[in-house]
Amino acid sequence: MDNALGRPVTIAERSNPPLEVILPDKVAAIQVHVIDADGGAVVTAQRFDGGGLPLPPATQPVSGPGDLTIDHLVAGEYLVAAFVAENESGGIKPGLPANCGYASRVIVEPGQAATVKLRPCLQSQ
Repeated sequence: MDNALGRPVTIAERSNPPLEVILPDKVAAIQVHVIDADGGAVVTAQRFDGGGLPLPPATQPVSGPGDLTIDHLVAGEYLVAAFVAENESGGIKPGLPANCGYASRVIVEPGQAATVKLRPCLQSQ
């Protein structure tokens, strides 16, 4: 059996605790337009569970200003931000979107794509 992302799902017999599998019919996406990121940036999208707690973020690099799509997402509420490095010494280490004053909150529905325009925040290295 495959899930909505086309990935195989394996269910073990008599698992403890019992496994509850919820397979969404359609996945969601966030289309991001990044501005002022001449040296590149990392875009981070963090979803929150039903209780408002943050889940591990999805990240995607962008080489400069422009558009990218973060796809294969579970529908829900996301906080999206872009980060650039303060210096040229190494790779960009994205922070959590909550630490970025330019972060945008979006809600994506199953089978839909939300659109957001971001200006990157600085991330210390």
